[in-house]
Amino acid sequence: MALLLLKRHLHDNIGDVIQVSDLCRLTGKGERILERVCARAFASSPRALLKSHRLNSVRKDLLATVGKRSNVTHIALEYGFTHPGRFAGEYKKFFGELPSETLFRNRM
Repeated sequence: MALLLLKRHLHDNIGDVIQVSDLCRLTGKGERILERVCARAFASSPRALLKSHRLNSVRKDLLATVGKRSNVTHIALEYGFTHPGRFAGEYKKFFGELPSETLFRNRM
């Protein structure tokens, strides 16, 4: 049941910044139990799952900017990434390219 709630909540709130405490309230589980559930189901911690969700949300927005003027920093801030340099490094590690490369490639 907790897994279905997590998946649905992340899907339904793709543009929102979600905290682990939000997931605990949603599922009615403590953080340690939630960590075990996520480890078994996703081979990930709740925090890593949330970071993945946020990074995928940024990528989705970057890819949706066809014909629009957009700013990587502005989009990253919308998803709670407050340090542009650290965000760019995390994005590159996750997707294999810088967010500016995703945005530029998408505009061509």
